[in-house]
Amino acid sequence: MQTKELTKEVSPISKKFLLIISSLIYVIVLIGLTSASQSNLGIVFLSLIPFLAHIAFFFFLLEEEHKLFKTIWILPVILSMLFYLVWYSGLNILNQIDGSTIFVLNIILSYIINAIFIIFYKKRSTISYKKHKDLRKNFHFLKQSYNERTAIQTDEIENLKIKLKNFEKQLNVTQENLSFNLRSIEDKCKSINFVIGRVYGKLHGGNERIRDSIKISSEWYNAFSELTQNFRKEDSARLYIILDNIHQKLKVLELKEVEVFDHISLSHLSLDREQNGRDRILDILATNDKDPVYDYHQESLEICQKLMDYLKNLE
Repeated sequence: MQTKELTKEVSPISKKFLLIISSLIYVIVLIGLTSASQSNLGIVFLSLIPFLAHIAFFFFLLEEEHKLFKTIWILPVILSMLFYLVWYSGLNILNQIDGSTIFVLNIILSYIINAIFIIFYKKRSTISYKKHKDLRKNFHFLKQSYNERTAIQTDEIENLKIKLKNFEKQLNVTQENLSFNLRSIEDKCKSINFVIGRVYGKLHGGNERIRDSIKISSEWYNAFSELTQNFRKEDSARLYIILDNIHQKLKVLELKEVEVFDHISLSHLSLDREQNGRDRILDILATNDKDPVYDYHQESLEICQKLMDYLKNLE
């Protein structure tokens, strides 16, 4: 927004504008001098040739500012001097005018044009400097914002790397990390049960019958500690059955309400859900609670499956 405003403000000095001003000054002086001196218009025109030539040179050099500044102050003197020499030589057509007066007048008129240019050039330079300063300020702000965002992204990447490392550790099941993986499932199952308790709790019109239909039995994951204290190959069958039960219960959460609660009335529930029961239970849990239930569910499924595959290979 700010850049557009500056662009409108800082339009370079227009050649058209200078041409209009110069031409206007020339015409006013030409008519005024003719009227005041009661001289022939042609004679006055010849008298102002140095001024007219300065205007022409000025516009020729306007695109090249480095040459323009070196020339605009000395050029009127040179042109006026040449005219004075022609007048001084006694050219009959110029006898009616005062050469000294015209010499000074041409220099003054040329310098007026120079002054107009300088005023607008300084204004342009000042605003251009302001624009440059504002752009630098915007650049530093954007750079700082970029660095802050990069720092935040770096922290997020590091956190993701740690999570990935832990997850890989969970997925690569061994005898040594069996207990670690089971504790991970236990934690996630507890978290899922907490979400079920909050979403289908009394506050939203739920009841124990609804919750028991989808909760993961605590007896299943509480048995993990007993089985892993002195884990033997014979315990693998029992552990496999428990993990399979948990896995099946997790898959139930992927079903629609109408497929699970077919004999239970849910019309009284004050939840963000489809009244016809066509929403998946997992989606309802995620929509009505702030915990990352999708993550709990997905990770539990994957670890369960890995552990079950590992136990199969032990047999």
